[in-house]
Amino acid sequence: MAAKAKRIYEEFLTTEGPREVNIDHFTKDVTLRNLVELVPGHI
Repeated sequence: MAAKAKRIYEEFLTTEGPREVNIDHFTKDVTLRNLVELVPGHI
């Protein structure tokens, strides 16, 4: 699941990503923080 979350982040949330969506900076930061702190089995 972590690999899928990373792929989604890179595709949709990174700046200049291939399918970047328009979200506010706060939401993007919270999402990245949650991915960094991702613990397998806690999804």
